Amino acid sequence: MPGVQWEFVLFADSEPNAFAVPGGKAGVNTGIMPIAITDAGLATIIGHEIAHLTARHAAERVSQKRAAQIGAGVLGLVIPEAGLLTTGVGYGTQLGLLKFSRAHELEADQIGSILMARAGYDPREAVNFWQRFADYKKQKGKATSMEFLSTHPLDERRINALRSYIPRAMSEYLG
Repeated sequence: MPGVQWEFVLFADSEPNAFAVPGGKAGVNTGIMPIAITDAGLATIIGHEIAHLTARHAAERVSQKRAAQIGAGVLGLVIPEAGLLTTGVGYGTQLGLLKFSRAHELEADQIGSILMARAGYDPREAVNFWQRFADYKKQKGKATSMEFLSTHPLDERRINALRSYIPRAMSEYLG
């Protein structure tokens, strides 16, 4: 992203999380460090967050939400008595937007594995990181089996998808 002044901040927060916001800003909570364990684990996290920014996921989410709001508003104008229908459409739209969010997560995993490989980190370590994160969530009782209600893909799906990306990322690592 030409002209972006990247800024990475480490937050003293026990919640294992990381995030990125438009403008090249990313944050990593200290709570994720015991899961990252290695430099390659941290590269997985940072590569994933950079990928969200370079793929413009935040802008896509804003556009999708705006389109959904406009659609619901038009429905309300066309059928004034459609209050319940409009509410149902609103909930359905929210569930649909979660699917896009899950797709963004998988895309960020893919791009992130390539970015970490280009930076000299073995992209196979991304699979290890996400497996450790899945294990952490199971230990804490935070694992979920209802993907359609989540912004993130199920751990097993995410890890399997990441495994399928590794050959492409390895070509960047070894190339």
